[in-house]
Amino acid sequence: MAFVGLPPLDAQGYVRLFVSLLSFVLATGTAAVAFADFQHVPVDSSLGLRLGHFYLLQDDSAVESARSRIDKVGFASAEKVFDAALQRDAGSAYRWCDKGELLLHDGNPDQAAYCYGRAGELAPKDVRILLDLGDYYSSIGKTDLALKDFSEVLHQTGAPAQDILTANVFGYYQSLKIVENHLLDEAIPDVPNAFAFFRFERQIGDMAALRDLWNWTCQMSFDTDQMAVEYANFMLSKQQYDAAGEGWARHFAARKDGFPRSTLIFNGGFEYELTDGAFDWQLGSSDSFKGARDHQIRQSGEYSYRIDFDGNKNINLRDRKQTVYVHPGKYHFEGWLRTSRITSDEGIRFRIRTSSDKSPFAVETPALTGTNDWTRMDLDIEVPSGIPLLEIDIARRPSLRVDNQLSGTVWIDSVKLTPQ
Repeated sequence: MAFVGLPPLDAQGYVRLFVSLLSFVLATGTAAVAFADFQHVPVDSSLGLRLGHFYLLQDDSAVESARSRIDKVGFASAEKVFDAALQRDAGSAYRWCDKGELLLHDGNPDQAAYCYGRAGELAPKDVRILLDLGDYYSSIGKTDLALKDFSEVLHQTGAPAQDILTANVFGYYQSLKIVENHLLDEAIPDVPNAFAFFRFERQIGDMAALRDLWNWTCQMSFDTDQMAVEYANFMLSKQQYDAAGEGWARHFAARKDGFPRSTLIFNGGFEYELTDGAFDWQLGSSDSFKGARDHQIRQSGEYSYRIDFDGNKNINLRDRKQTVYVHPGKYHFEGWLRTSRITSDEGIRFRIRTSSDKSPFAVETPALTGTNDWTRMDLDIEVPSGIPLLEIDIARRPSLRVDNQLSGTVWIDSVKLTPQ
């Protein structure tokens, strides 16, 4: 038996070679643990440097093992492992953090401070070191320094979905009560992290904190349309009507269609793409009709909304709507309809209603059938107390006649609800 390219070996030589190969195979287990760090070594590094780095990473598993067994082996035994690892790699910020953590738990705060300071000097931009430093500063009550490091972690990672570092930082933020203590300016660096922290707080479900967070987000101009949709929909689901309605209006107040200054109808002229928000139009298509914004035919502005009915059903149209946040009082409703060859005796109308069990009511405009040019529909209504929401429907009652299938086209435009 001989190996190609190797000089002849005696029996002992083959044994030594076999042991060396076995050792290499066993070492790959540790390599797998350390691979996340080892892969950051430049690929053009010398073999000696790469193997040396690999050797030093064996300390990771030793240190973690000692840390997890401190209760059993005691601080003195763990310290021997930590010190040996630090001596082998005194240029590692990780080893200095390990040592600092041990000293802090062992009641040596001054020495711990020195170790963490060295770690920060050696790796001022390393997100794992920054997380350790933030943990250290939060544990000794230096919240401002902790937030500085945590915020830098968030800034560097950019809050990707399911990110462990982001989740860890938000966990610290929860314990530090950054919303209640008005620390958001120092803690949240940018729009992606504001959105990520909003979703984190939403899972916790503290309504007051979530409302304060949203107001701060708007103040910082970190709010996005998608965030506004998720905030309003969530608050509505929790029956936080004031927070939902006011938060929605605050975000979209800069739009040029009059909402919420001169009308409480959102996107009443369909000048903007529809969102998934409950305070926007819910006008999706079905197997009996197709809907879309129309740039060709409109009453005013650049768009209307068009619905084409295919004539295969006696449609009860009642869930194509917009939910509107209101206060008690008098309102004037105005909306425009245009129709082409709407069949059957039951046409298309506007209906304003509330589903409240306390004060239910519904009012509606006349219906249009056949073909009609743009026709204004008006209603005066009075909203009683205890009604925070109205629904503005594009409606059609089922026909009782034999020829009851609905076909044709309707356009909707310039819908307004104005306080009187």
